[in-house]
Amino acid sequence: MGGKPGKHTISELDVNQVTLGHSISNQWLMLILGLTVLASVFGYQSFADHRNTTNQEHQRLQTQARVIALNIERQIVATNLSLTSVIKDMPYLHRNKHSRLANLRLQALTNSMPGVRSMLVLDQNGDVIASSREELLNRNFRARDYFSTPEKDNNTSELYISPPFKTVLGSFVINLSRVIHSPNGEFSGVVTAALDPEYFYVLLNSVLYAPDMLSSINHGDGIRFMIVPDQNGQPGKRLSLPGTFFTRHRDSGKNENVFTGKSPSYTSARVIALRTVQPQKLTMDKSLYVACSRDQSAIYEHWRLATLKQVFAFVLISFSAGTGLVLLQRRQRGLSFQAARAQELINLRLSLMEYAVKHDMHDLFTHTLDEVCRLSSSPIGFYHFVESDQQTIALQTWSTRTLNEFCTSDGHGLHYRIEDAGVWADCIRQRRPVIHNDYPSLPNRKGLPEGHAPVIRELVVPIFRADLVVAILGVGNKQADYVDQDIELISYLGDIVWEITERKRNEEERHKLGIRYQTLQSVASDGIHILDQDGNLVESNAAFRQMLGYKAEDEPSLNVTDWEAKIPKESLGAKIRELIDTPAIFETRHRRCNGTIFDVEVSACGFQLDGKKLLYASSRDITKRKEIEASLRESRQLQTDIFDFLPDATFVVDREKKVIAWNRAMEEMSGVPKEKMLGQGDHAYTIPFYGERRNQLLDLIDVDDDEIKTKYQGVTKLGERLFAETFCPALFNGKGAHVWAVVAPLRNADGIRIGAIESIRDISAIKETEENLARSNRDLEQFAYVASHDLQEPLRKIAGFTELLANRYKESLDEKAESYMAYIVDGATRMRSLINDLLSYSRIMRSSRELAETDTSVVVFRVLKDMELAIKECAAEVVCGPLPVIQSDQSQLGQLFQNLIGNAIKYRGAAPPKIAINAVRKHKEWLFSVADNGIGIAPEFYERIFAIFQRLHTRSEYPGTGIGLAVCQKIVERHGGKIWVESASGTGSTFYFTIPTTPQNLEMIS
Repeated sequence: MGGKPGKHTISELDVNQVTLGHSISNQWLMLILGLTVLASVFGYQSFADHRNTTNQEHQRLQTQARVIALNIERQIVATNLSLTSVIKDMPYLHRNKHSRLANLRLQALTNSMPGVRSMLVLDQNGDVIASSREELLNRNFRARDYFSTPEKDNNTSELYISPPFKTVLGSFVINLSRVIHSPNGEFSGVVTAALDPEYFYVLLNSVLYAPDMLSSINHGDGIRFMIVPDQNGQPGKRLSLPGTFFTRHRDSGKNENVFTGKSPSYTSARVIALRTVQPQKLTMDKSLYVACSRDQSAIYEHWRLATLKQVFAFVLISFSAGTGLVLLQRRQRGLSFQAARAQELINLRLSLMEYAVKHDMHDLFTHTLDEVCRLSSSPIGFYHFVESDQQTIALQTWSTRTLNEFCTSDGHGLHYRIEDAGVWADCIRQRRPVIHNDYPSLPNRKGLPEGHAPVIRELVVPIFRADLVVAILGVGNKQADYVDQDIELISYLGDIVWEITERKRNEEERHKLGIRYQTLQSVASDGIHILDQDGNLVESNAAFRQMLGYKAEDEPSLNVTDWEAKIPKESLGAKIRELIDTPAIFETRHRRCNGTIFDVEVSACGFQLDGKKLLYASSRDITKRKEIEASLRESRQLQTDIFDFLPDATFVVDREKKVIAWNRAMEEMSGVPKEKMLGQGDHAYTIPFYGERRNQLLDLIDVDDDEIKTKYQGVTKLGERLFAETFCPALFNGKGAHVWAVVAPLRNADGIRIGAIESIRDISAIKETEENLARSNRDLEQFAYVASHDLQEPLRKIAGFTELLANRYKESLDEKAESYMAYIVDGATRMRSLINDLLSYSRIMRSSRELAETDTSVVVFRVLKDMELAIKECAAEVVCGPLPVIQSDQSQLGQLFQNLIGNAIKYRGAAPPKIAINAVRKHKEWLFSVADNGIGIAPEFYERIFAIFQRLHTRSEYPGTGIGLAVCQKIVERHGGKIWVESASGTGSTFYFTIPTTPQNLEMIS
């Protein structure tokens, strides 16, 4: 803290201090060595525990993976034997045409193997010719990997493992397939078995022994088949990415591996055991991989707790040993300190003298106070100057410890009148040192600043020069009472400090003045210059000279007329005198030495020096600011032009809902000019639309989503935007108009809403067009209904009288005349059928019956009951899945199903018809399907079949008028849905149609 005794003669005390230091160092060294040995023992034990935990977990995970792998291998081997046996039996079954026996055989094999869900036999076209599940018969799975891959490879000695694929039920399945060859060795189909996910789920779940454990089965293509416990998004996930555990294991070529760390397929670090599933003596095109893993942090949880206990024990031992050693060394230092005190006093005087040479006065004060406090064992130290009037005291500094630990008041430069000061100023009044060892009991305690440390005892000494008190030095709060030796020490140090202080203060004042002026001139970025009353340049900084195009080191002799480019020369003298008397800030223009002119902002004021009036001025180049201001004006004008150019009527309000923008289209629509609307609030913007002040779409921007849905049915909210269609009665001089409005909030750069914008479009013409179109459609429907009805009577007469004519003159007519009669009757009959169908078609959209809750399964049951005879005649098989309860016209819904089922029966192939009716929920609608195994429809006729009276076949091939599917389309469209077909020639057809759900559509299955 003080001087540097090492520069003087080394005494016996110094030698003792060095010896004591070596002893203390050796004591600490021995303690550290002992603690290091103890830490090594603890560390080795922790390492061994960690290694044992790792080995045990690796072995356990590998064992679980082997269990899963062996079970899967047994299932694969058993399934392979079953597939092989089916292939061997196929010639017999084909030869004797035992298709039902083949189905029963597959069912028996499936039931005997718990790991197999279903077995199929597919011919060379991918059609199912035998199945353990009857609903899969005659379906085509040519596109499936379990058929396409064996078909392409055509290897009878290989078992094909298909990649996992997602079924209709949402689960993932893997198929095992083998190729079937015809007697001549050609590819004739595939026999395949679908593995049961539920069996493997139980298998994977059975090996879990910890809540954080995961087990999974993965396909050789890097696709996850199954993981237990279930993880969202994991089944079907791609694992063959660089760095995944799967990729590392597969690329290693080993049968089993254990990896530790992070992988892109997991969210946290894990320990994982992987094993390849590859039965011996069985050739598979792809392998399966089993993985068992645990969270790495969970595995080492017990080890971490044990390690923390060891660390706590080590810290406790270390703290106890260190504390004991510190107490021992404190006693040793106390004995040594007493001997060092005497030598320190001598060295301190020399140290302060050296310190004063290299440091400023404030540092000298602080350093001296720190030394005085240290030597006197006083926490508080202060130094005051006494002014020349001997009536005022100025605080110069506190000791470092006082400021850091005791006093929150800075106090530097604080002045006191001596008469207002407390007992600590008695040394000035009495002109001698004073000691107050019982300060709290003194009656005249005052003059301490706010935040001053509480004083217990104090010692204050005056410093004299020329019989005047020039300063006082004080210390306080020593643990023991102050004594005469303290007075001698502090008085001695105070005299030395004052001599050095007086000289340093004079030198620093001169130095500060020079530095202050030079700093102001050099660091200022503005051009500082001083002018006399005639405008001559008296002094300038480098920035001003460079601003005028001169070099920083140049000293040009200039007058204000040389650079002022805006104020006329004849007015400059008066302007300078005005600025000397009245300070001002103004903008003008300067001229550089090369003649270029630039904008500046000048701040000027007058001052007086050596009896002369001068002008101090600071010029700031504002060229860039002017450019930015011009750019902002252009940008604002461009935004205004764009806003006015918008074709839709648009206006903007601020946070108080006052109109701040009203474009040209809005003026034209509302008839209100921009000048009258800008600045208006209190819903003034609604008057042109509704003729009164009220809420409109813009005022709903703060309304909650739930309230909008319940109270404002015509309003739609997407994100922060609102959309609505409404009628504004006051527009166009009271004629009113239908409009489409869009509202969005406006936010500043910080995301705070500062207003809103509303854009309005007149859609009256669109609404009129829609009404005309609806009216036209109603007229057409009425015409079709009337025309169909009125044509019935003439046709009945034609047919009736033709039959009477044929019966009465039958004997006199030849064969040609009879054929003509038959043609007339047949034509009239067909015409009547066409008219009846047309009449039914027109009645669909004319139906006034409201949609009601309808059980679709009941409707389908009634249709099948009505069609029972036709179904039995062709031996049709109709399978109906679960059907929902919906809002519909029950009669039309029955007609829809009757037409679709009737078409499936009519357009059947050689095999008996098989019809499947199903329904699934898709978002906000029900998707119905009616599938058959009939003759199918070529893709180019998908649209044509729904047109009225359009047929793909002659009447001799298939009877009918060609209006059935057109009626179906009308019924579906009336219910708000759509209908389409998916088919191919010879493969059957599936007709799909949708019925939207409504709040009344109960989500229940009959």
